[in-house]
Amino acid sequence: TLNSLPIHDIERDLQQIPYVSHARVSMDMNGLLLIRIEQRKAVLRIVDEEGEGFYVDEQALKMPVSTRYIPRVAVANGQIDERLGRPLDPIASAQVKDLFAIANFIKDNPVWEKQIVQLYVNGQSDIELIPRNGDYRIIFGNGKDLEEKFEKLMIYYQGVVPQKGLDAYSVVNLKYKDQLVCLQNSHLPVQKLPVELSDTLKLTVDTNARVLDTLVQLNNTLNIE
Repeated sequence: TLNSLPIHDIERDLQQIPYVSHARVSMDMNGLLLIRIEQRKAVLRIVDEEGEGFYVDEQALKMPVSTRYIPRVAVANGQIDERLGRPLDPIASAQVKDLFAIANFIKDNPVWEKQIVQLYVNGQSDIELIPRNGDYRIIFGNGKDLEEKFEKLMIYYQGVVPQKGLDAYSVVNLKYKDQLVCLQNSHLPVQKLPVELSDTLKLTVDTNARVLDTLVQLNNTLNIE
């Protein structure tokens, strides 16, 4: 009979599945057994140094990788040393917490969700953003000052790329406070810059004013052709 079914045991066992966020088992007045399941939503997939990895859900809990569950989320790889451990353990390292914060920021912004396809942790433990288009590195640093860093990246796309193109710089560095640092691509002609700026182009950004013509003004000041 339905009354003999171990409803609480079924509910408990369903909750143990790492891909299940919430499960509720009940019976209605017509004698029907009802099972309601809510699936966990992944935000980020981590691929560690050994090629293994895990997913991170919206509550910053770890989920094992499954061939039956392949969500379309941001992927982070490179010099990542945190492992899965037990399913549904919270993420522990500051590094993965930073990756999680950046992935959440990208997920909530349609522009960046289309433009940024991957996160990468380099040998200096800096997080890099891998763009969909162009052959250049975007060095993000850590997960602090997200809004300011993405605003500087927007300034780069709106102020520099239309004038120089995507191939003008091999590195776009966002990690320095109030600065956008661009390293010129080695195969392009040398720009006419002051001696102290010949290696890198340092552009101070007034992030509070949100003025997108800052780069144009600085380009005129530096006589960049």
